Amino acid sequence: MTLKTTSARPRGRLLGFSYVGAASGHRPTGWSAQPNRPPRLGGPTSRHGFTLVELLVVIAIIGILVALLLPAIQAARDAARRAQCSNNLKQIGLAILNYESTKKKFPAGRRVKLDTPQDIPSWSTWTIDILPYMEENGVYSLWDQTVTLEDPKNTKIKQTRIEAYLCPSDEETNVLVVPETGPGAALAPPNNLYQPGSYRANSGSGSDAHCGSYWDNNLGMAYLILDPYTGLKTRGPIYTVVERFTTTTAAAPPAEVQLKQVTDGTSKTRLAGEYMTRTNPRRRTLWAYPYTSYNQSSGIPESRTLLPDYALCNSLPGPAGCNEHCKRAWGSFHGGGIFQNVFCDGAVRAISDSVDMDVFVATCTIAGQESGESL
Repeated sequence: MTLKTTSARPRGRLLGFSYVGAASGHRPTGWSAQPNRPPRLGGPTSRHGFTLVELLVVIAIIGILVALLLPAIQAARDAARRAQCSNNLKQIGLAILNYESTKKKFPAGRRVKLDTPQDIPSWSTWTIDILPYMEENGVYSLWDQTVTLEDPKNTKIKQTRIEAYLCPSDEETNVLVVPETGPGAALAPPNNLYQPGSYRANSGSGSDAHCGSYWDNNLGMAYLILDPYTGLKTRGPIYTVVERFTTTTAAAPPAEVQLKQVTDGTSKTRLAGEYMTRTNPRRRTLWAYPYTSYNQSSGIPESRTLLPDYALCNSLPGPAGCNEHCKRAWGSFHGGGIFQNVFCDGAVRAISDSVDMDVFVATCTIAGQESGESL
């Protein structure tokens, strides 16, 4: 019996591959392998990723979360800046008190030879005098005491940046400024450029009725001294010291204040505080420029003088034709409408711009004999 053999036909699948032409009755001379593809799910096309609607929903959720978190982040940043500013004022207060303990007197806000003219050059200022007590001996050594502060020999010190004199909330603290008025403004470049600061000494209370009479003003100081209703009791702890009056012989210029003369109480009398302005940068605080109000301010019984905006202060009602009060303002960029101050006991406290102005002015005098109402 003859056995008939037939070749096995490939059934179209071999190790996961199929032959082309496998259904023909013979093995092809050439074949092509094709991978077995898994069945498609969900119709003729499978879907991957997000739809446009889903993407927009996710973006909207992220936006809501950012909106909720942003105020908290800003509040945390402001709190940190405020804490650093408070620490700066604490250092300044301690330096002033250590100076007084050594010299038996507070530093002069500004020291000049005569009471006239008003823009007479300055020989010293409180911010420079206390530098050795703030561990800034290197900066202090830049001061040439044989010439006035406006002399070109003292250009380097007045252009030096001191971190303890700058509040972190202030803006453009790296930009040197030409002051708007005074002997420094008249200097030739670059000697007319000054480094900004954030803190001003409390020179006392000014006269609301008499524009130009302030304890930082060597020319207007005699008016305050001779006024029977004010006199020396309106002085602050740090003010301009004049060596000799030439415009009057009825009064002698007062010397620097001693701590024991702060009879209103050291915890109720301000030493220094903040001032920054959103407008008129040439009127901002300049730490080494002691001409009148650039590193001293006064207590004026007008709430507009507690705004950190020089132009806005001038636009609000006040004595007709007088913008001198706004030059001696207080204020900061901290949130909540507050500005920070160091008192004669070394304590740092914030004051609101909505404070009772009579109470505020009382904190500006060393012997005003006010009622003693607390802030």
